[in-house]
Amino acid sequence: MTILRIDEIESSPWKNGGGVTREIAVARDDDERVLWRLSVADIARDGPFSSFEQTDRSMALLNGSGLDLIFFDSGNTLSLDRRGTILRYPGAPGPLARLRAGPCRAVNFMNSQGATPMALTVFREPEFHRSSQFILIPAEGAWLVNDGQEVVHPGSLLISRNGCAVSAAAPNGDNLAYLLA
Repeated sequence: MTILRIDEIESSPWKNGGGVTREIAVARDDDERVLWRLSVADIARDGPFSSFEQTDRSMALLNGSGLDLIFFDSGNTLSLDRRGTILRYPGAPGPLARLRAGPCRAVNFMNSQGATPMALTVFREPEFHRSSQFILIPAEGAWLVNDGQEVVHPGSLLISRNGCAVSAAAPNGDNLAYLLA
């Protein structure tokens, strides 16, 4: 089990200068092809997202007012304007991101088509126990790990390789996390 502060994870600037990415976890096959990747993106300005062929993407808001993703090929626009919503969209072509009201931070999950299916989901339950690996990224409220031995707050994340028990510090409060499993 590992707890990391997001701001302490090394950041990589985007090619277009519009933000930075902090890679949380990545799985590769024997040929070093990315099977899936979980990261947190700090989006600082409007601009194009990179295109990722044969990839399914999911994005969820951690803080800020969010953004709109504009897909010029289809004319569709997807809005990410509140926490607790997950946008799912194809990795190619890359959309244009337009910020709603200043910078924002988002969880970004990419899963190669044909890879072992994993999903980024919204988690609001007061508690759960998993016996397999998962990653928990709090957006609201503190989360207790293994009966309070550790606490995970917004701005940090939990990587559990063998499973563990997690519960909301305030079971009747505003609790929101994103779960990759």
